[in-house]
Amino acid sequence: MAADRESREPWERQPGESAAAFDHFVQYRDMRYPKVTRPVMRDGVATGEVTIEVTMDGTVAYVKRSLRKLAAERGLNFRTIARQSERGEWVKRCEAYDAYVDRMNREQQETAIKKMHKEHALLAQQMIRKATRRLLTIPEDDIGAAELVRMVDVAVKVERLSRGESTENQAVTHGGEVDVKSGPALDLSSLSNEELDRFEELLSKVAGNPDD
Repeated sequence: MAADRESREPWERQPGESAAAFDHFVQYRDMRYPKVTRPVMRDGVATGEVTIEVTMDGTVAYVKRSLRKLAAERGLNFRTIARQSERGEWVKRCEAYDAYVDRMNREQQETAIKKMHKEHALLAQQMIRKATRRLLTIPEDDIGAAELVRMVDVAVKVERLSRGESTENQAVTHGGEVDVKSGPALDLSSLSNEELDRFEELLSKVAGNPDD
């Protein structure tokens, strides 16, 4: 019996707990997480409704559990519910359930944040690649240095932020000349020697190299 009890979560039906007592406990447990009816949307149009039994996304305010409210809703004597609560350790079991719900909320939030960071990092990498390709194809006399460097700067900052790194050492200014300060190097490993030579020539022109 002890092993069976240990194998079950505290908020589940326990060995020796009657179906009626567990039903009362479930209603008491879920008082904190009210039922919510929401529209089912398809292509921007509501096609029906869905009732969420237990809200775990934090969008619905929690409510206070009440034995008296439960007794009134079930048409039972308050002392009967109070005895069931004490015998079934409802408070302790609900505390364990609340901790479980909180953990689920945090895990869902962390997963969403990680997904967002990954998407932002990929977007930044695409911006950097596009800026690099653009730099390699624009004739020297047509290079819009300020806009191009600004695009690279924004992309680099977005990628660094997405990876949890500081952007304080990143700065790109343009006031007649382009000054590109320290930042992570671009990955140019996929470029040919001819493209790399061209890239170097263009960077020298953008930086105003006096030897050119």
